[in-house]
Parts: sequence; C-alpha cells; structure tokens
Amino acid sequence: MTTPTEARAALGDALSGLDGIRYYANLGANIDPPATIVSLPRLAWEAICAGPTSATFLVYLMVPLNDRAVDRLQEMLPAVVEAIESYPDAVVTTATPLVSPFGGPDLPAYEITVEVAL
Repeated sequence: MTTPTEARAALGDALSGLDGIRYYANLGANIDPPATIVSLPRLAWEAICAGPTSATFLVYLMVPLNDRAVDRLQEMLPAVVEAIESYPDAVVTTATPLVSPFGGPDLPAYEITVEVAL
C-alpha cells in the first residue's frame, strides 16, 4: 500500500525527469516556466480501512505568457501525461486549460487530473 506522500513523491520523480520542463515540489515556489507542480491530494476512503484507498492529484503544466503559450502547452502535454502514467498506479483523467494559481504572475497552464490507487 502506498501513502499519499509516497504517491506525490513518485509523481514528482517522474516529472523531474522531463527534458526542458522544471519540476517544483514546493507549492510556494516562485515558478520559472516551463514547469510542473503537483498539488496536495484529494483523498478517498472506498473501503473499510484505516487509510485512504485512492488519491486525486492536480498536476499543473505551466509555460511563459507569450504568443507561443498555446502551442507550447499542446506540444508539452503528451510528454507530461506519459511521465505521469509511467507511475504504475496513476491514470490521467482530464487536462483543463487555465491560468495557473502558482508561481506569482499569471501563467498559461493545463490542470491535469490524476487518479492514483493507494
């Protein structure tokens, strides 16, 4: 059984291996895009047990705000999804475009929903 902390660390390890995309573990970091960050999880208890059985993480892929932002997000998204799904218990369910809530200035981003079995 994996803990939420271990799952978040494993997702971070997978994302930190991407060429040209920084990974930030610190939710309060000043982001230098292109970058990714993993939120704290929403937890679910789906059986009678002491700990959670699944977690939902939001992974943010952020790029600089410029005339190439949309193209860069769409170009980088497949590699980020592939890295996330290299973690055996992770499944990407959605990717929603938005302005990132991290990193200071407004950054174009995808909010990627990831379901993880614990």
